[in-house]
Amino acid sequence: MFSSKNPYSFLKVLLCLTLYFFVLNLVFPLVSDDFSHLMTSEQLGGLQAAANSFMTWNARTGELLLLLLGDWLNGVTYSVFNTLIFASIFYFTYQILYVRKPVSTSEPWSILVMLTILMLGSIFGAVFLWRAGALNYALSLSLFLGHFVLVRYYVADQTTWFERASLGSVVAVSTLAFLAGMSSFDMGAVGVVIHAAFIGFIIATKREWNWRYVALSMSFVTGFLVLYFAPGTQVRAGHAANVGIGELIGWLFSAQAPDFFAYSLLNIGKSMFKTNYVVALASLVAVSCSFGMLKNAELQSYRSRLGLGYAAIIVVLLALLFVEGTMAGDALGAVILVANGILSAVIAAILVLKPTRNAHAQTLLFVSLISVLLFIDISIYVISGSPTRRAYFFATYLSALIVTMLVTTYWSNKKTLLVFAPIFSLGLFYVSLATYGLYKVEQERVILPAQSHSGTEPLIIEDYAILNTPQFYGWDFLAKGESVENSGLNNSVARYLSVPKVELKNELQELGPMEFIDYLSTLSEEK
Repeated sequence: MFSSKNPYSFLKVLLCLTLYFFVLNLVFPLVSDDFSHLMTSEQLGGLQAAANSFMTWNARTGELLLLLLGDWLNGVTYSVFNTLIFASIFYFTYQILYVRKPVSTSEPWSILVMLTILMLGSIFGAVFLWRAGALNYALSLSLFLGHFVLVRYYVADQTTWFERASLGSVVAVSTLAFLAGMSSFDMGAVGVVIHAAFIGFIIATKREWNWRYVALSMSFVTGFLVLYFAPGTQVRAGHAANVGIGELIGWLFSAQAPDFFAYSLLNIGKSMFKTNYVVALASLVAVSCSFGMLKNAELQSYRSRLGLGYAAIIVVLLALLFVEGTMAGDALGAVILVANGILSAVIAAILVLKPTRNAHAQTLLFVSLISVLLFIDISIYVISGSPTRRAYFFATYLSALIVTMLVTTYWSNKKTLLVFAPIFSLGLFYVSLATYGLYKVEQERVILPAQSHSGTEPLIIEDYAILNTPQFYGWDFLAKGESVENSGLNNSVARYLSVPKVELKNELQELGPMEFIDYLSTLSEEK
C-alpha cells in the first residue's frame, strides 16, 4: 500500500492519519478557556469580542478568530476545520523538506518520524486538539508553513508562482501572510529574521527584486508588527514580571554586556530543564551529524578548524559564567545549546559563501539553517525569562524537522520503522486513551449532571481524573475549595452549563494507564 513505487504513498499515509485525527477532534470535549471564549462571544457578539481582545489582552490571529466566529466554530465545524489544519501542517512540511512531490522510498515515513517527535516533545492535546490551544498554536504553524513554502520554492529557484501569479492571487496570499505574521510572537519573530536574512542576501548578491516576494515579505512583517504593538499585547506585557527588551538591549550595548549573556544562558538552561529534552537532543544530533557530513560535503578541510572553534566557544561561555558567578547546571546545559547554534550558523555561512551541488552539502545547509532558527526561537522566549511548555511547540517542530530530514535521508525504511514504529504506536495509544478518557469524564462528571441539576445549590463534582501523561494536557482544570470564588474558569463553566456554581470536591486525580482504564469502566458501570 505504501510502496515507494507509488508516488501517492505519502498522501495515503497522510489520509489515514487525517481520518484518525478527525475522529479525535469529534471526541475531544470543550475544556478550560473554551467556555470563556464561547460565553464572551455570545455576550458581546463576535466582532466586539474580537475587538475587545485585540485592545485589552490577546491580539493573535487564532484568538481573534475564536472570538469572532464563536459557537459557529464548534462541534463538527471545528472538527473539520482543525483536521484541515493538521493535514496542512504535514503537507506543508513535506514541501519544506523536499520542495517536490513524493517520489523516494523514505518520504512516506517522514510523517511517522515527525508525528512521533511531536507527540513526545509537545503538549499534543493542548496544541493540536484543544479548541483554544489549536487555534493559537497549530493554526499559527499552518499559516507560517504555508507562507514559507512559497519562500522555500523561491530560494530554490523554483519561481513559477513569483513570475506568473495574478494580482488577485498575490493579494490573497499576502493577506494570509499578514495573518501568519500576526498569529504568533516567536514564529513571527523567526519569520522576520528569515525575511531579513534573505533580503540581505538579495542585496549582497545583487539579485533582481521580485515585487511578488516583496509583497509577501512585507505583509508578513506588517502582521508581526501589528501583533507586537497591539494595545492588548502591551496590556498583557504589563502583567508580566520579566526583563524588558529595552533593558536587555541596554545591557548588551553597555558595560553590562556580560550580565546580558550570563542572564540569557541561565534562562535558556532553566527553560530547557522545565520543558523537554527533544530540543536538546535534536541540537546535539544536528551538530554530531554536521561534523560527519562535512567530509561527504567536500568540506573536510573545515572540520578541524570548526572543531577547535566549537571548543573555544564553550570555553569562553564557561569562563563568562564563572566570572559572573552563575555556574548553575541549567546554565551549563545552555552553553552547549548556544555553542551548537553558533556552530550551525558558521557552517551555514560557509555553505552559502561556497555553494555546491553536492547532495550532502544541501542536506547539511538545511539542517544548519533550521538549527540556527531553533536557537533563535528558544532565545526569543527565554531571554525574557518567561518560557512556557506550549510556547515551545514551535521549537519542538523545528527539532522534529531536523531529525526527520536526517532520518529520511540517511536511514533505510527498515531501520526507520524499527526505531519509530513502536514509539509511534505507544504515542497513538496514549493520545487515544487521553482523548477518549477526557471526553468520558467530562460527560459523566460535568455535562450530564449539569443537565439534570436544578435549584440554587452549586453543582458539586465528586471526582475528576485524567491520564497521567504530561505530554498531552496544558490547560487549567476546575478549582476546588476557597479557590472557586476567584476562578474565572469555574464561573465560565457555570454560565455555559446554566448552573448557579460549579466546583470540584476532591483533588484532580492523575492515573496511570491501567488505573485510568479501570476508572473509566467504573464510570460506565455507574449509569
